Formats: sequence, C-alpha cells, structure tokens
Amino acid sequence: MRSRLMTHTVTILVAALGAAVVFAIGTGLDRTATGDAETPKGADWMDEGDPAPNFELATLDGDTFRLTDHTGRVVVLNFWATWCAPCRVEIPDLIDMQTEFGADMVRFVGVSVDHQGEDVVSSFVEEMGVNYPVVIDDGSVSDKYGGIYALPMTFVIDREGTIRWRKAGLVRRDALEPVLDELTAALIQ
Repeated sequence: MRSRLMTHTVTILVAALGAAVVFAIGTGLDRTATGDAETPKGADWMDEGDPAPNFELATLDGDTFRLTDHTGRVVVLNFWATWCAPCRVEIPDLIDMQTEFGADMVRFVGVSVDHQGEDVVSSFVEEMGVNYPVVIDDGSVSDKYGGIYALPMTFVIDREGTIRWRKAGLVRRDALEPVLDELTAALIQ
C-alpha cells in the first residue's frame, strides 16, 4: 500500500512539474500592462505598423496562397498547431468570423506549424470544419514573421499590407472583432 501511494505521489509530482514547465515556457515572456505577451528580448519580431512579409505556400486544398494576392482585403494570419489546446479553443470563433465577414472583406488563413505531416493537419481541419485556407509552414513563414514564440499567434494585416494588430496566445472574439470592424468599415460604405 505504501509503495502504491509513493508511486501515485511521484506520478502526480512529475505531472505537476511538467505542467509548470509548459506554463513557464508559455508565459515566461515580458508582459504589457494588459497582460499580452510581448516580443522576447532580442527577437526580430514583426510589429504593428510594419509591412507584412509576403509568403507563398500550398494550401491543403492544393491551391497556392500568396499574401499579396489578398491586397485590398483584411487578412487574419493565425499560426497554430493541432496539439495546441488554446488553438482548438479559438478556431471555432475564427470559423464563425470568416463566415460573418465573408472572404471578400476578410480572409482568414491558418498557418499550421505541425511537423506530423499533412494527413494529421488535414484530418484536424476537416474535423473542425475550418472554412478558410490552411497552409503548413515549412519554417519560412514563421521566420519571416520573426519566429513564433507562442501558439496561437495571430496577426491582422490591413488592406494595404501593413500589420495592424498582433496577439500571442488565445485570441478572444471580443478582442479581434472590433479590430476587424474598424479595418473593414470603409469597405462597407
């Protein structure tokens, strides 16, 4: 009985330590007054006001996604992974907002950083009912955006190709929607 109790205690301690390490890695970044993660010191990070780097990757549907092809509409660039719990939480909101805004006004694009391959990503995208293009990053896109230090990571790019908003971590609809409303207001008039 004592041996069994010791085994359970060690298992719980190891699990707690592992969770603490994951939490520390995900939250060990500098914070702004609002709690948003900032760029790690020394990173060459793309920030609000910077021109969004162009990229070209094949989508899961076999098309080609080029950022410059979407000049004239707002683009929401969302870096994510199938194993990322916060990514799973925010994707349904991204799907809903893509439907509500429409692809002519706002183009969402998912940039998967999964290394497990296209089959894993495709199955996940199908299961979730993702209604926007998804590409699998070969490392080139995340490098152009300064390296992805947290997942999910979201950039909002205006109609002229300028980064207008970015967020490390879970994006809540009530935070993203006002940004999109502001950037698409001129398109509605």
